[in-house]
Amino acid sequence: MAVSLGYRYGHQYQQQFAFSPYSSSSDYQRMLAGLEGKPWRWLEVEIQVGPDFRNYPENSATHLTPINDLHPVKFYGEGSLTATITTKDTVTFKFKEWQWLSSLGKVPYYDSTVDLAYHRRLTEKLGFDLDGKLLSADYTSGNLAACHRKDLDYNIGTGLGYILNPHVSFSLAYTLDLGRNNVDSVVNESTRAFSRNLIAIGALMSF
Repeated sequence: MAVSLGYRYGHQYQQQFAFSPYSSSSDYQRMLAGLEGKPWRWLEVEIQVGPDFRNYPENSATHLTPINDLHPVKFYGEGSLTATITTKDTVTFKFKEWQWLSSLGKVPYYDSTVDLAYHRRLTEKLGFDLDGKLLSADYTSGNLAACHRKDLDYNIGTGLGYILNPHVSFSLAYTLDLGRNNVDSVVNESTRAFSRNLIAIGALMSF
């Protein structure tokens, strides 16, 4: 096992549209603590977490930052745990949480992803996968009423993968994708919800 302490400085840039005064670029500083290794022979761990200190620009005549707190402190975390249950069965848990730019062009949001996956090696060349994922986009740190929202996305998927040789593989997958609203004040929640079925057929060639 290895323990790490780190510091990260960075900048998130969002181009401002010509028709809108809003954008949410920011500088950030992160203090991170990490853990990596194998506490047991069957379990592999990779985690880093810590506080994320933000610095958004002040408003000006040509620019508006659409949040009230220009210096928020957010949680940052990402990691994975991989358990090799048997020589044929693997379970993987992944997560990531961080403050991100706006996907709506105005308000920044807090992005969270949790993923639990199971892989079964049926034969030397054929594998089976089962996956469940929860994604969350929280825009409630913004001060624009029209962009006040929390969105949830549930994914349940399964698939088969076949490795023909070291250079060629094929896959067949199905995913049930459910988008849902998570704000109580929405009058008609169906306007912020969707359900879709995704079927994917893939071929990969690598040299």
